[in-house]
Amino acid sequence: MRKFWIAENKDSAKVYVQTLVDAGYERVERLPEADFFLFDSEGVQWRRDMKELALKLMPGFIYPHSPLTCYLWDGPYDPLPVACNFVYGAGAKECMALYGYSSRVEVVGFPRCDILPFTPTPGRRLLFVPARPRRDKGKQEALDRAAWNFILSNQAEFDEILVCRIEGQLDEFEDGKNGNIRFVTTDPHATNKPTQDMIARIDSVDLVISVTTPAALAVARGKPTVMYGQGEILETLTGRPAKNYASYKHVYDYPLPLEKMTLEQVKGVCEKSNDDVEKWRKNFIGDPFDKELFLSVIREYV
Repeated sequence: MRKFWIAENKDSAKVYVQTLVDAGYERVERLPEADFFLFDSEGVQWRRDMKELALKLMPGFIYPHSPLTCYLWDGPYDPLPVACNFVYGAGAKECMALYGYSSRVEVVGFPRCDILPFTPTPGRRLLFVPARPRRDKGKQEALDRAAWNFILSNQAEFDEILVCRIEGQLDEFEDGKNGNIRFVTTDPHATNKPTQDMIARIDSVDLVISVTTPAALAVARGKPTVMYGQGEILETLTGRPAKNYASYKHVYDYPLPLEKMTLEQVKGVCEKSNDDVEKWRKNFIGDPFDKELFLSVIREYV
């Protein structure tokens, strides 16, 4: 029986683990005991060093950190020589080709939730999920504040505004005097099901304004979604920027940027599907997870 080790990032690895176990592979807790391994990014230096050494001894594979982190090897990290970097949709693969990613890339579909068709909504209940704070507490925080100010200036247009943030974000507004605004404080590292928790919030509202993974999950669930901050910042939490963003921006960027929309346009997102959003969804969410394709690539190397 072939053995694998996996670096889990919250619950994003869950489907890959189950698929491998169901196919007869044995999971081990120590990397040296494995025949192959999986991870989601190079990460901090000591972990990178460990993976770099392991890749000299066995094949390694990358599973997606999120639908929108295909830029990680465009400057933030030097690509390690993995057997394959799996992505959700063809748009991620195209972006990686445009900036010259060096390893094999395979599109295997989206395993994080059921992909639902767009459904029109009344647009009365809003979910706002600001980005996780960056180390510099500057550029991204300014973008979060701009989005928040848009919501505050149009507060009366919504019956309920749910703000899902981590501890410390927007604290000065949580004073019990905000009428239709309700705050939920979360820590994705303190639960074993952060994706399902976020999906439950997404499913309970009419409209989502967010970035990165929460926004992509909302699009996958067929929820009217507006993103913000695009074209302004594309970097890791530690401030490592993408180098060639301009070369794939036309593929990567979500077609409904809050900064370029009026309130009427934002509310209009709830009324009908958008062809450009559907194209983006196909590119970055893709089709449902293809277990057999995923396993067929693994079997080429193991």
